[in-house]
Amino acid sequence: MISSAGFFTDAYDIFIINLVTPMLGYIYYKKYDDKMPSAIQGPFKGMVSFGQLVGQLTFGFLGDAFGRKAIYGIELLVIIIATINCATSASTVEGVGAVGFLGFWRFVLGFGIGGDYPMSSTVAA
Repeated sequence: MISSAGFFTDAYDIFIINLVTPMLGYIYYKKYDDKMPSAIQGPFKGMVSFGQLVGQLTFGFLGDAFGRKAIYGIELLVIIIATINCATSASTVEGVGAVGFLGFWRFVLGFGIGGDYPMSSTVAA
């Protein structure tokens, strides 16, 4: 049951960005006709996929080295922390904007989700 809930939330976290991107365009990209430019939108949406690749490799290795049940809790913490930070991303006074912070935390979220795939499948088995 826990693994199924993990897979559901993973899918939600991956695909919710398609609904969020138009809202971000409306808020932060007024000079581009309220749309996020494709040069930003593509890498922004792809951060989770790249994080998944890195997370699968990293947590797969760690699961083999230290045991999958021990590592399962760590990757869940990564997902929880990244999800909270995605929800609370904001811009700084100078420097990185909200879209930059959200992109970073989506990479970290993808890292945790990538770890969830090998861990959840073995815990369910």
